[in-house]
Amino acid sequence: MVLFFYGPNTFASRQKLRDTIAAYLKKTSSEMGVERIDGKTASLEQLVSSLQAMPFLTTSRLVIVEDLGSNKKVADKIQQLCELVPTSTVAIFYESEVDQRTIYFKSLNKIAKVAKFE
Repeated sequence: MVLFFYGPNTFASRQKLRDTIAAYLKKTSSEMGVERIDGKTASLEQLVSSLQAMPFLTTSRLVIVEDLGSNKKVADKIQQLCELVPTSTVAIFYESEVDQRTIYFKSLNKIAKVAKFE
């Protein structure tokens, strides 16, 4: 599953992100499956590795990638990255500011469950 949270209302979007993480932690009772990635500095190899990884000592994984839209070299490969996400993983792409004209934004709008925060 791929989720995409974006919009100028960072308070509401951060709250939704916290609620989603809290629900995951309540369900799994462990932080072992949670991984946070800084999208601004992430390499394509790091994202591929993180998104493809199978759960270890837990039944599922939650991967949170923040601000990948500003990393143009990797962001343009978003469609291929999303295809790598196994059913045991929930990937959340979080953007406080995103250019809606980019391949990144348009691809995530088609692939992900989108939540826009005005």
